Amino acid sequence: MAQKCGGRPLTEEQTNLAVRHSLWLEERRDIRRLGKEFESNWIEVKAMIEPLPELEKIVMSNIVSGTNSLSAVEWQTMESAMPTEERQTHKNLKVWMEDRAKDIGAIQVNDEDDDDDDD
Repeated sequence: MAQKCGGRPLTEEQTNLAVRHSLWLEERRDIRRLGKEFESNWIEVKAMIEPLPELEKIVMSNIVSGTNSLSAVEWQTMESAMPTEERQTHKNLKVWMEDRAKDIGAIQVNDEDDDDDDD
């Protein structure tokens, strides 16, 4: 059921099924390895919290970006601890990226983080 090299990507449903199947196989292997006594003492785990449908809709409406980005506060904290040369490199990279974005016609997003307090 796993995707083979060069094969088409699995859908989310197929991936979910493959993961569930793998977990089931792992559980069966553990039972065989640990014996009948272990199997007889097995406790079936049940979900303790049932998600509310209206809250699940809110979660599904959230769009997760493809990058793991930091908040402005986290970024300022990290950048303030950097050596001066490294901070300058980040500023230069920011300027270069903004220029590159203008060259390719990317849309400007409001960014209120000007880093004026670093000096």
